[in-house]
Parts: sequence; C-alpha cells; structure tokens
Amino acid sequence: MNRKVNLRQMGVRRGCYMIVNVVCSVELQAVLTELVKARGIEVNSEAKVTLVEKGCDYSPHGVAIVFEYNSLPEIVELLDLMAKKHEPAKNIISARRLDSDNYEILAYEDIIYFEAAGNNVYCLTATAKYRIKNKLYELETNLREQGFIRVGKSVLLNIMSVVEIIPWFGSRLLLKLKNNHELEVTRNYVKSFKEFLEL
Repeated sequence: MNRKVNLRQMGVRRGCYMIVNVVCSVELQAVLTELVKARGIEVNSEAKVTLVEKGCDYSPHGVAIVFEYNSLPEIVELLDLMAKKHEPAKNIISARRLDSDNYEILAYEDIIYFEAAGNNVYCLTATAKYRIKNKLYELETNLREQGFIRVGKSVLLNIMSVVEIIPWFGSRLLLKLKNNHELEVTRNYVKSFKEFLEL
C-alpha cells in the first residue's frame, strides 16, 4: 500500500493549543504527528483524547477516535475543527484616527459601532472616530459572538454599548447608547435584533 501523504493537500496550518495522543503504524506516525502539531495541538501519550489507526494496539483511557488510513482526510477535517474551536479569540482591530495618519489598536469592547459610508468603514468609540480596512459584512460575520449585531444597512452595533431600547414609530426601535448618542434599528433589522436579544 502506498502511504505517501502530501501535507499541503491535507491542509497543514498553525492553530491553537490542546493535547492528543497518536497511536498508529510506524509509516504513518511522522505524518500524523506533523498534521496534529501543525494545528498547534500537542502530542502527548498522557492525553485524554487519542487518535488510533484501526488495527493498532491501544490501551484504552479517555476518548479514542479510531480511523482507517483511507479516512485520513476526515481526521484532518476533525483536527481543523478541534484547532478552530479552541483558538483564542482575537479581540482587537487596527484602525486609523481620522485626524491622524497613525494607526491604533482598539479592543472590540471599546467600539460602540461600525458604520459603512460609501466605500469606507468607520468605527466609533467613546472618544474618537476611526477608519478601518475591513468590510462591514466581514465584521458582521466575524463579530457576532463578540456581541455585534446589524441594526441598519450600514451600521453594526456593539450590543454592550446600549443603555436603553425604546419602541419607535413604524415598528422600529430607538437605542440610547453609552456615549449619549442614539441609533435607530431600522424595520428590516428589528426581527433579527429581537431574536439576538431573545426579546
């Protein structure tokens, strides 16, 4: 059986930190160990999760994931999921102040909302307005778990910056924010906003 494995085809990437044990044939040991380590997962015989190639001797302890050699692509997919799930969240974004050419690093928790205007996207904090390189739809996808929700076609709001929610004309909502500004949840986004807050 030809067991040559192309690591690039298996999607080797650097990831996060967790521990697994690897029990497999000598021919597969180096490849599988590299696939695991390339995702930032440590290989340790004392791990509670073990990847076991079918037919290999293994003394059970913890969780064993038994696989056949021809299922290696599925194991790679599982490793990617494990790495992604445990990846620490990046809670910062780089932004350029409008009154300066300098960039600053902003924590998501300090951002009140993102706003798209033309081809540009801006973020507003309690003290300043910044321009960022990201697209609004990218931010919406990536920051939902950080508590950001779309409240209008061009506005992505940090829900933690809301002080008060007021029912408004035409089935809309008016939001009072920490910085004393007000934002409107437009009619098209009221339903998803309420679902997000479980209202």
